[in-house]
Amino acid sequence: MLEAFKKLDLPIGASLVEIKKKYKKLVKKHHPDANLNGNASNNKLIEINKAYKILIDNNIE
Repeated sequence: MLEAFKKLDLPIGASLVEIKKKYKKLVKKHHPDANLNGNASNNKLIEINKAYKILIDNNIE
């Protein structure tokens, strides 16, 4: 789970609001439709989605 915070560039223990805000920002930045280096962006987006899911599934708020 600590790795998920790192992948989203968040401090450990970030709130649900912080997680969602950072996720939206990163998805917008790395979305394949917004980037010309499609495969690299797609792979990064997959990692962002996995990290987000881990953090949301384990959030106890």
